[in-house]
Amino acid sequence: MTAIVSSNGLGHLRRTIAVLDHVSTLVDTQISLVCNQSHWERLNDTWPVAARLAEHATVTPTTVGPLWSTESEEIARSLRSWPDNIARLTSDHPADLVISDNLAGVLQVRPEAVLMGSFLWSSVLSNPLLLTVPEIGAFVEHERTLLANHRPPMLCVADVAMPDVLDQTTAVPLPWMCQPHNGITRNTLREHLPVVGVAVGATAAIVEAMCPMVQRLARCRGFNLAVDPQLAACVPEAGVLFRDIPLQDLDVVVCRPGMGTLTDCVGLRLPMITLREHGNSEMDHLTTRMEQLVGAPSFDIYSDDGDSLTTMVRDMVVPHRHAAMRTALGRLKTGGIQGAADWLVRRLTKST
Repeated sequence: MTAIVSSNGLGHLRRTIAVLDHVSTLVDTQISLVCNQSHWERLNDTWPVAARLAEHATVTPTTVGPLWSTESEEIARSLRSWPDNIARLTSDHPADLVISDNLAGVLQVRPEAVLMGSFLWSSVLSNPLLLTVPEIGAFVEHERTLLANHRPPMLCVADVAMPDVLDQTTAVPLPWMCQPHNGITRNTLREHLPVVGVAVGATAAIVEAMCPMVQRLARCRGFNLAVDPQLAACVPEAGVLFRDIPLQDLDVVVCRPGMGTLTDCVGLRLPMITLREHGNSEMDHLTTRMEQLVGAPSFDIYSDDGDSLTTMVRDMVVPHRHAAMRTALGRLKTGGIQGAADWLVRRLTKST
């Protein structure tokens, strides 16, 4: 079994590792993992599940597929070597079953491959302005053609799968890919000041737009603030970096709603406020779905002012509102890691 994981985000790799680790407990099979080098090194050093998988899997660190950016040229640059990499990666890692993270291009070489994720790159990059860039337009057309010709199975989270996943693949809807909620022990706000985390990623334009908003948050009373390292220079008085505090020790998180972050929030029942990002259909979809599913408020960093975010945070640390979102998060179905592993083992058994 070979899994090829997009280099775009750490959450993609964490999900795949968790699924492969569970597969290894169900069946005796050789596992190969192709993924981003820096992501792998980070997880292998800090996450026991990755270290455990490394004991019996072959890991090939490389760059896989497109990288999202607010700059179209950066996206185009990430695509230029991808067509050649597909053939090389699949030939270097022969397997009875190939899993591809969101990327349909693998179907060109392995038409029976299984996709995994809740969005398609051909959807995220279909913004009309992006399609005018030759490399992006050709990539989107090629991915769409492969999807139409093969309609592959795609393991996805039922609550948040994008419409194109349901329309263009043979979707396999699953619960959230985190452990069941029964490991949660703290159900209320901490007795003293709540801790609000701010995690918006490393995109320079977003960090710049967030800086004045976070400065306003830092001047508020009623909660402590933990910020991304990228935002630390904006608010030196915050005192705590987001990376230095376990997610389970936060009471609220203000976040760019990537699937990895949202999955953690669901697993921990951690109330959230999401960032609405221009030009990224996946982020926009996830923001809307979390508002529908659990009432998570969202803000637009380019049109909302800092006062609106401050008001949202203050509302979220009101005990009854905090408890209401935790209750809503607790109603979401979890256990998708086991569900995905079970499905893959059945598929593997049929192919051998």
